Amino acid sequence: MTNTITYRSDFPARDITLPIGRDNSISRESGCSDICLSRAVAIDCPLVVTILIRTNGDVALWHTAWSGDREPNTYWHFSAGSDADAAKRHPTDAQLATLERIFLKLAPLPGEIGGALGQPVAAWAFEGLTPGDIATRHGVKTPIMA
Repeated sequence: MTNTITYRSDFPARDITLPIGRDNSISRESGCSDICLSRAVAIDCPLVVTILIRTNGDVALWHTAWSGDREPNTYWHFSAGSDADAAKRHPTDAQLATLERIFLKLAPLPGEIGGALGQPVAAWAFEGLTPGDIATRHGVKTPIMA
């Protein structure tokens, strides 16, 4: 049986239930070619969620753990480890489309945790693109600034 935690989000008001720990049925893609991103659920809830964006664009909830940080980062940022070298590689077209959908708040994420991309992730993924460019690709008339 998996242990879970339920957090009551204020905006929007809803319950978010997440498993605690690592899902051992999920492994990194060969050569860590998936994108590994983490964020805290909220400033007042230092529960850090880690997702993997697969090369085909699918998103998997990989790990959930308590953060030791007093001020956890609530934006999606590169996880420690091999993703510190993320700038050396480029996202696949499918990964880029998923990152764009996260940016535009269109991507369904595990546990409906949502969240905005941090500046380093957005700058890496969207180099040379404007928010308008990204919105146009997905049929959004007004880009949601995150």
